Amino acid sequence: MSFAPGDIVSALASVTGYRKYFLSLGVNDAGVDCLLYLNSEGGFDGNLEFDCGRFPMIPPSDTGRTVLSLTGLARLNERQAKLFKAERLGEIDADLAREMLNHATTVKTLSRAEKAFVLERLALLVP
Repeated sequence: MSFAPGDIVSALASVTGYRKYFLSLGVNDAGVDCLLYLNSEGGFDGNLEFDCGRFPMIPPSDTGRTVLSLTGLARLNERQAKLFKAERLGEIDADLAREMLNHATTVKTLSRAEKAFVLERLALLVP
């Protein structure tokens, strides 16, 4: 099961059993899905906060915010995708992708390789 850049993905968290939400960046050269976490709490370097309404495909958070975490990539292989019941919920629009891309150019919380991958994949979503 592979997800496309811009897909919003839901998967069960292995520790808590709650659903976690991610922005897919698609599959890397090793054939593994790479994702960025979508959280409800911000305030950390590399985060970009949005109103929950910008992500209608996921339940609104208690904070009213959906926070894109640009601190590292989550990776999901096919076995993990099945185990954690990963599913595509929808996709982001080009305006949201543009805001993410603009912010991603400024972050210092990713390795060079991760940042290059994030920028390349977000750029695919911006016409």
